[in-house]
Amino acid sequence: MSTEIFHEEFAGGLVTEGPGAPWRLRPVDGLEAGDGLVRGGPDGLVVVPSAAHPGTRRPAFTEPKPGPDGTPLHLRWGAFTTGGTTGGTAGARAAFTAVPGERLSVRAEMGLRGFGLRSHPYDDVTEPDADARLGAGGLISVDLESGIIFDFFLTHSRLYAVYERLALRPDAEFAAFTYCVPVADRTPGTLHRLEVGYDVAAGTAHWTADGQEVLSVDRIGFRALDARWLRRDNGGREEAVRPRGLSFGLGLFLERHFGQGVRLSVRRLSVLTSPAGSRDS
Repeated sequence: MSTEIFHEEFAGGLVTEGPGAPWRLRPVDGLEAGDGLVRGGPDGLVVVPSAAHPGTRRPAFTEPKPGPDGTPLHLRWGAFTTGGTTGGTAGARAAFTAVPGERLSVRAEMGLRGFGLRSHPYDDVTEPDADARLGAGGLISVDLESGIIFDFFLTHSRLYAVYERLALRPDAEFAAFTYCVPVADRTPGTLHRLEVGYDVAAGTAHWTADGQEVLSVDRIGFRALDARWLRRDNGGREEAVRPRGLSFGLGLFLERHFGQGVRLSVRRLSVLTSPAGSRDS
């Protein structure tokens, strides 16, 4: 039996201001609200980048600014829950504590549509509708203390499970890496039932899409998946990591900019706990 500890259907939009606001936005490139325009209503949340293509007038990302290392910030828009045990602060500790004997999960119904993806100029892009580098929406599960991430990415035509550890600082000696695993093809008009669950005692994470488990990791902190899905690797030292908790959120992501855009749709999002080892859905 699951216990719901956070629930949002976005009928009133994305509330980020005022006492007890359930969401916070992450500033990007000097934009306090990030590169995103948000609309909520009876059918849920819709997020698009804040610019428009000059020819088609369809949603388009604003041109990213170079980051400290010369590359743009991958997360272009991000909203995170504030309903956890640390009061929703943006600091290093997680918003929802992982309790031994319990499974901490986030669930959401989400879809995404891309715009202008096939007009890309890149020789190494063979599937623009599926390539997450050109634009994606995400269901985020992150431990800001260790840099461990368990995400789902949606592109125009594909669904990915993402297992990652951020370097957190340029001189990090531990293994920092990103796996982006394709788990299903999709159509743009489809909403998917997505869930990421974490069991701190067992040290396991599980990704479930539309009722089917599509990925699991039982060696968190290690390069534990097929090397063909490894997209980034700093060559550092592997070590076991047990996140003490997770922050949950939604995001728009981009690595290459040429005037394209996406539209993320989210019907509902919940955070739950259930007995460890259960598969309650």
